[in-house]
Amino acid sequence: MSQNDFTIANQTFPNTRADINSALQALASTSSGSSAPSTTFANQFFYNTTSNLLQIRNEDNDAFITIAELDQTSDNVEYFKSTAIRLARVEFEDGDDALSIADGGAVTVSTSLDMNGTELFLDADADTSITADTDDTIHFKIAGSDHIQFDANGITVTDSDSSQPRMILKNTNADTGSSFLDFIKDSASPADNDNLMVLRNIGDNDAGETVAYVTLLGRSGDVTDGTENGRFHIETYVDGANAERLCIDSTGNVGIGTASPAGKLAVSDGTTTTELNPTGGVGFIGNRSNHPVVMQVNASEKVRIDTSGNMMIGTTNTNPTNSNVVGTAIRDAGIIICNGNATQSAVFGRTNDGAIVLFTSAGGQEGSISVSGSTVSYNGGHLSRWGRLPDDSKPTILKGTVMSNLDAMIVWDYPDELYTEEDKTEDQIPEGKSIGDVKKPAYTANNEQRNQIKISDAEGDINVAGLFVKWDDEIDGFNDIDLAMTGDMVIRIAKGTTVQRGDLLMSAGDGTAKPQGDDIVRSKTIAKVTSTTVINTYADDSFVVPCVVMAC
Repeated sequence: MSQNDFTIANQTFPNTRADINSALQALASTSSGSSAPSTTFANQFFYNTTSNLLQIRNEDNDAFITIAELDQTSDNVEYFKSTAIRLARVEFEDGDDALSIADGGAVTVSTSLDMNGTELFLDADADTSITADTDDTIHFKIAGSDHIQFDANGITVTDSDSSQPRMILKNTNADTGSSFLDFIKDSASPADNDNLMVLRNIGDNDAGETVAYVTLLGRSGDVTDGTENGRFHIETYVDGANAERLCIDSTGNVGIGTASPAGKLAVSDGTTTTELNPTGGVGFIGNRSNHPVVMQVNASEKVRIDTSGNMMIGTTNTNPTNSNVVGTAIRDAGIIICNGNATQSAVFGRTNDGAIVLFTSAGGQEGSISVSGSTVSYNGGHLSRWGRLPDDSKPTILKGTVMSNLDAMIVWDYPDELYTEEDKTEDQIPEGKSIGDVKKPAYTANNEQRNQIKISDAEGDINVAGLFVKWDDEIDGFNDIDLAMTGDMVIRIAKGTTVQRGDLLMSAGDGTAKPQGDDIVRSKTIAKVTSTTVINTYADDSFVVPCVVMAC
């Protein structure tokens, strides 16, 4: 180590020789020393033995520029230092470039860069890095922990610090554009119903096994050019297998519990599918199968429409009066049945005078109930009751025939009512019961006033029950008769009998009526003729005329 001022003074030869040798030694040792030479020159090399820095004097000769730091212990160059490298190269022995660092920091290698599983540190404290220390796997470490892993199975994001891992796609543009996450299947032979996206939610079970509890799938419904469409499905894992839970098909129909929704919204339990499907200007709520539709409030059934089109409100029974249960049934045959236990079963009203209820038959009005002030009028009808022949037979009896009372009462005996296949379809069979079990036990209907009747066979009969109207059309196994007792009706007159408007009529003893011969209302009086217009003539030439039936 030597330093010199590199100036040979005018002196004796021995001193001159010594001065030259000192200068040459300083050049040979790069002016090395523990401190900089006292005399310096522009572009002069200097090796600092204290800091092990190799330096060069700048052009202005007012500072040293560090070139490199040497490791004197391991005999290596610790680093090269440069603040303005335009292009640095590391070359092979044959002169080919091995590594090039261009202005701006771009690094170019002539062949592969083999790091042999070591880490590439990215931050100052060396805890954020990229490494491939496991075969065929790349790890991205943040703060010293693996967070992202690439391998042959895909990409894994891990919450190594117990935080919740997440992927953020952030768009900072001020326009209306958004971030995109594309799942692309670039198949050479695409087919209908290909899985284009499968997004699985996987977790462990209590045995440590991984389970895909929820799966989201995007599928190609149709891959035909010009008619392409797609489908979306959500599946959940149930009892060891994936089960379809929600589907949006190519038409936009949504299915819950079904993969083939026929309406805009179809909800299925695997057996019954209920739809909400507005179409053609009509809002459709119901199903396409043979199942009832039920409406609930507070988890309690309030309205039911059965497969026959009957609507039940507050009951599941199509005939609440017959079964003596509270509720209303609107039956598909145009029948309304109401049965209450606390207030009126039906209330009809209006805000002013006029008809409240109209009665029609075959498209024409036949009667009404109207109100005028405080007066209620029952128009175009009569009061009636049931009757039955003693043998429960059903012979031909002409309308308006005079009927007579008997002492024996009518008995309505009903057998056991059993659960049927229809009850099963309508979900009307309670738990523990089956088809064929007793639904309603046998019983005898209450009857306090309905007695048996016959065709009047006594002239001037004082036991007249009323006039035959028709056979009761209720299918209950009994041949009951509708019998007019008071009000508007037609009465049957025998052939050859003459009546006048205003005549009081009595029984003729053969099922017909005839004038009683005076104008005094008696116990035998049946009716009063209101018109001599013949309404109908029967095969036996008897005929009927309008009348007002007295209280029979």
